[in-house]
Amino acid sequence: FGVKLERPIAVVPLRWRSLVVPERYPVLTMVGQAIGSAILTAEAVAAYRPEIFFDTVGYAFGYPVACLSGATVAAYVHYPTISTDMIARVRSRANMYNNTGAVARSGALSRLKVFYYRAFAMAYGACGRCASAVAVNSSWTQAHIAALWGGEPAVVYPPCDTAALRQMPLARGRNSSGAITGTEEEKAPEVLRGQGKEMSS
Repeated sequence: FGVKLERPIAVVPLRWRSLVVPERYPVLTMVGQAIGSAILTAEAVAAYRPEIFFDTVGYAFGYPVACLSGATVAAYVHYPTISTDMIARVRSRANMYNNTGAVARSGALSRLKVFYYRAFAMAYGACGRCASAVAVNSSWTQAHIAALWGGEPAVVYPPCDTAALRQMPLARGRNSSGAITGTEEEKAPEVLRGQGKEMSS
């Protein structure tokens, strides 16, 4: 990205990285990763005590730990751990990636999962509010983080250095294509469905 470092950075290897791997928790994945991220943060600040704890990975449950270490917390959020969309899908009993058919077909299980998601969202919001400065990568993420954490996160779009791309020769009259961006389906499923219809027609 054309960033010049004034001095070399120190890299501290963490032994407990496996605690945040989703495959480790087949049930209650978000809770397992939340607890794992808090433990991982404790290991990180114990190994290297920072003045500013800058999270770009999404480990909000580690923010209280970082604060207790005396660090100021800053966050750049790519995607919320839980969103109001996820809660709405469970409430509507939609069978999707975060809601199995067994849960969607059961009113009791759906109500229980909505309670679980709401409780998790409240805890996520409380941890997120430990951050002194928050930026997000899109207006979609901004709306969800604002709803869960409060405040008005700044939108900072991911950098894209196009200097090298501008030097590429483009031959006229040739059919060519390229991917310039990606969109997660859960962010805008209706948009992707519409694009799919246009491409197939």
